[in-house]
Amino acid sequence: MRIIAYSSGAWPCGIADYHGKLTREFPSSIQCDTTPLPTDTVHRDRPVKLWERRRHYARLAARSGAYDVSLIQFITHWNGHRDWEYALPVFARNLRVPFAVILHEWPPTPGSEASGTSAARRLVARASAHWDRHGFDHEEWLRKLFLGRAGHIFVHSEALRDRALAAGIPPERVTFAVFPVATLPANERAAAEAIKDRYRGRRFIVIFGFPHPRKSLELAIQALPQLPPDVMLLFVGGIDGEFRQQYVQSLMQLAERLGVQDRAVFVGEVPEASLRAVLESAQFALAPFAYATGSSSFAYLMSAGVPILASDLPEHHMLRREGAGIALFETGNLPALTAAVNELLDDREQRERLSMKSRAFVNRHSFGSFANTVVARLQELAAAR
Repeated sequence: MRIIAYSSGAWPCGIADYHGKLTREFPSSIQCDTTPLPTDTVHRDRPVKLWERRRHYARLAARSGAYDVSLIQFITHWNGHRDWEYALPVFARNLRVPFAVILHEWPPTPGSEASGTSAARRLVARASAHWDRHGFDHEEWLRKLFLGRAGHIFVHSEALRDRALAAGIPPERVTFAVFPVATLPANERAAAEAIKDRYRGRRFIVIFGFPHPRKSLELAIQALPQLPPDVMLLFVGGIDGEFRQQYVQSLMQLAERLGVQDRAVFVGEVPEASLRAVLESAQFALAPFAYATGSSSFAYLMSAGVPILASDLPEHHMLRREGAGIALFETGNLPALTAAVNELLDDREQRERLSMKSRAFVNRHSFGSFANTVVARLQELAAAR
């Protein structure tokens, strides 16, 4: 079987990393070629460049004609978010073979100017709807001509599964699987030792993953004054880019106002070879998220055997039902977060129980087992073709 896979062209990127780990588990008898998708944006004020960008998406999709089946790691960035800029319809209509989608997020609705005041913009919107979406609005196009055409859809979130079913996708074409866990190497301890030496005598609570407002990290900062004075927050994850930098700056300003700026440290991206040792240096991990669909950060934490204290989102309840070592507190409730953190800091036996659960969870939900599921569905699509 010959597979063409489409994935994020960004790096570092959680989806690109996920895709690499997944395809490395495919059998050697399968040819899987990965095509990265564009990461920048070409706007309508550059019409020639935009025409070239749309043609580029069309050519990328048309490459599928030389393969048996296609696998799409669904990203949310398809050039721009306005009519004509949004390139997913262009890409989708040029796919030449059956395709499966790994849906990490529900496709966002691009901006439309159909109700704008400018006659020219309304004309652009109507022309885009006619040409790109065959006259359908975005949700109807998505339901009928993209997800509706997908031979199979994989999700790691029960909420995404339910939304796909509500959109009319037959249940036999939707597979829910727990987010797979990769084994972290344990051969580099220098980064962890440097952190321990610099903050000797301190206890760490790690917050892992790139910073984003939907993760409600300000709650962790606000809890610091109510925690023992030797406790620090160790933020581990990429902070590059203007958006992330602005959020980090707002968090540090909050810490300064609360007088705990020396107890919140952003160490940035840590190489995977060093990651296990850095995560293991923490008492536990804290995830005060307000939103989640299937977190790769939890997979890394569980691979390192780190206990997790998380908000009681449905996705986190699901992971705990599946056996993950996760304790929960009420989402968005600062007193509940503070009490749960203090309780877990004082309860070594509970931390060890959570760690043991996560190690067992890792053995059941590996990238290898999920790769077998994906390959089986792709083979069915290729055979049906």
